[in-house]
Amino acid sequence: MSTRPVLVCCLTITAFLVTNAHAWPGKSSAFQPSAQEARLVQLMGDRLEVSRKVAWAKYLDTLPIYDPKREKESLASITQSAAHYGLPASTVTSFFKAQMNASKQYQTHLLRKWKRGAQPFPALPFLNLKSQLRPEIDRINQEMLKTLTELKNTPATSQHQAAFAAYARSVLRTQRYSWRIADTSIAPLRYLSPTHSY
Repeated sequence: MSTRPVLVCCLTITAFLVTNAHAWPGKSSAFQPSAQEARLVQLMGDRLEVSRKVAWAKYLDTLPIYDPKREKESLASITQSAAHYGLPASTVTSFFKAQMNASKQYQTHLLRKWKRGAQPFPALPFLNLKSQLRPEIDRINQEMLKTLTELKNTPATSQHQAAFAAYARSVLRTQRYSWRIADTSIAPLRYLSPTHSY
């Protein structure tokens, strides 16, 4: 039996895959983020890392994950700062609510595993929630606002924003955050362009 038809078929499929590699959804390897885009994603990861320390502090002090008073005050402060930077309150609120929701998901995930003994305790010193960790989160929030300000005048198509979101998801997944947490965090990135909500 001749192997020529099989070989031709394989070569045809290979050529198709190479030619259309850019069209496959979820591929962000070809996406080249701007310095501001890369910085924003880095800050998103930094914020989640602080959330791990927050979860540990709450575990040690048996505090609840959700603190509605703190969240309301934090959002109010962020919205006030957004006006200073000339950012729309609705866009900023959407972005930071997503970061807070991702943080709560991550903290809940960690506390459940620690309580079940399904994950080793972290090698972290005790850090005070009010005097050490919350100021660190506030600092990251301000850095995020500055970066969003730098991004707001960057023209971008919806395809670019989708690629940016896919890039951010890939980075967060590389940092070993779950699909759910990563998707929660990156959801607003598709709408940061002036084309959409600015």
